[in-house]
Amino acid sequence: MTDLQLSISNWEAAGQGTAEVLASTGRLRLQVGDINLTEHEDTFSRTSRQEVLVSAYPLAFWLAANWWRLLHEPKPPERWRPSTEWRLAHEWPAANAGTIWPAVVLASEGDTIQFQASIAAGSRQQSIRYLNTLPVPVSIPREQVEAVLDAFIDSVLSRLEAWDAIHTKLLDLWQEVKDERTDEESSSYRRLEACLGFDPDDAPEALMEQAMRLAETMGPQTFNEIAPLYGRSAQGQLPGLQQFQQLLESPALEARLQVFEDVLQKPIQSRAPWRRAQQLAHALRQHLGLSNEPIPTALLCDLFGLTPQAFESTLPPRRQPIAVAVPGPTGQIALHLRKFYPPARRFELARFLGDALVTGSITESWYVSSDIPTYRQKVQRAFAAEFLCPAEGALEQLCGDYFEPAVEQVAERFGVSPEIVENLIANQEVTR
Repeated sequence: MTDLQLSISNWEAAGQGTAEVLASTGRLRLQVGDINLTEHEDTFSRTSRQEVLVSAYPLAFWLAANWWRLLHEPKPPERWRPSTEWRLAHEWPAANAGTIWPAVVLASEGDTIQFQASIAAGSRQQSIRYLNTLPVPVSIPREQVEAVLDAFIDSVLSRLEAWDAIHTKLLDLWQEVKDERTDEESSSYRRLEACLGFDPDDAPEALMEQAMRLAETMGPQTFNEIAPLYGRSAQGQLPGLQQFQQLLESPALEARLQVFEDVLQKPIQSRAPWRRAQQLAHALRQHLGLSNEPIPTALLCDLFGLTPQAFESTLPPRRQPIAVAVPGPTGQIALHLRKFYPPARRFELARFLGDALVTGSITESWYVSSDIPTYRQKVQRAFAAEFLCPAEGALEQLCGDYFEPAVEQVAERFGVSPEIVENLIANQEVTR
């Protein structure tokens, strides 16, 4: 488990400002795993320090004010530029107060929180210059992140209590958040608001009513996988969840997914998305008696009880942000795909296979695939890539030729897009 440390010590009543700012000034340390993100160069003294001298109050207030969104709202799809509202709720520099904060970004992946710090804030022209970044994003269990942030806010409030019992807006706000966390109905509502991209009490009432009904039908965890695409950040879509309702009302492929009990029961040794996906893909290929050869569309359709003709002729409405499989009363599922290009449609079917395996669900659950970078979606995508185009088989076919014609030839042979093969090459750390 990756460790997270956020603490402040050596309290100092230094600088200028309000009583709460002065009282909460001290040496802040943020460490993610082995990387200290508050290590910096003090440009005035030309000294490297492990902790940074700041007032903790603005950071604590920002954490409390954005509590639900920080812990439950994922990043938008890569093709979307994060909105100003999203950045203010997820990027540490938004705590502001005239302080140079580490350029840390927090976003939910489902059961984990992803930490990113791709740039080092500050410069030699400013008072400090941070020295470290996270070369790759780091995922930490949400429960651990919640406990660390909770303890940090409490430590700031304890300091203010010890310093002349200062009563602040933070105290009132944090008490409200704690009350909501202990009430299941309130916390469920706040989590749903956050997944839709809204601050507390900012979401339109009609949208929340629609969302609550769908969350009850689909299951809250599954609905959270699609909520950001229909909330505040929805781009160029119909109001609220109307576009999703249109998808559900569109012609569907009536399917029946095979049950792979032996695959579901195999122990998975890693929680890393790509590793878990790879193990599931290999287990399913072994179950089907396949090695590294391509999977024909007929076989892929057969796993869903479909004919290739039905699969190829039933096309979805245009401009849908998700694909969804709706469970029926007799074990059937209604497949609402979103892709038109044949390799992309094959990839969607494979993603549904991965979703069933990673969630351990069979016929009672909804399956969804989207471009949101949650843990569940990451496993789906990695599973589909490895299942349809196993790395070992593709690299064997490439024979060290990574130029475009060879990549396209391998992609055509395995029935995937060239991008899948390109990603495979990059992930195998093969240099051209």
